[in-house]
Amino acid sequence: MKNLALFSNQNSFISKSWAYLRNLKELFPFAPILLLLTVTCHQIDLQEITSRLEINYQQASLIRNISFEDNQIVYEVRKKKENKAQFLNEIINIYNEIEIGKCIIYCPSVKSCENLIIELQTKMSKEIIAMYHGELSAKQKSAVLFNWKSGKIQIMIATNAFGMGVNVPDVRIVIHTVFRFDATHFFIGNLVQESGHAGRDGLPAKAIIMYSRKDIRTIMGIYLL
Repeated sequence: MKNLALFSNQNSFISKSWAYLRNLKELFPFAPILLLLTVTCHQIDLQEITSRLEINYQQASLIRNISFEDNQIVYEVRKKKENKAQFLNEIINIYNEIEIGKCIIYCPSVKSCENLIIELQTKMSKEIIAMYHGELSAKQKSAVLFNWKSGKIQIMIATNAFGMGVNVPDVRIVIHTVFRFDATHFFIGNLVQESGHAGRDGLPAKAIIMYSRKDIRTIMGIYLL
């Protein structure tokens, strides 16, 4: 830690992170804070942050309105088939669109992952399908990731536990089987981050978001008759 080069911090506008960064600055006074990231920040906020962290305001820059759009990813929204057999067939048809590459299917819970993998394995080769979620042991996760990166696994059924640090270039399609948006699930951010697993090799890729009537009721806060 003696050779710490710089600090970077996400969610810099959250005040509790300021104390954390201030403590780091005291421990490593010669390491610069190079990059602070937040969703919303105005000039007056920058003044407060630099004051609290004892950063020279004249040396700080506020960079906003930069697009990080992935042009190779095509987003598609589909109404989810209510019939289970039709839903499974649609998943299989989507996967069959891929000539070379992998597919990630995100589910909202461990139980839904388990149900989907059982159902898909009755219609497809079991060897190419795997499941990843937070309840797997470290050994199980390691084995699944090894087979995923080596190409043995072509379809990954996962919760949002499958995300950070998983970098495989040849993912062609990412499917979200539900669309949720409420106070406890910051789904839009997760959707963008998870969809970003597709097309990392720069080749065309697709992100498919499925929605149901239940999802719409949740989003709109109304009940459809």
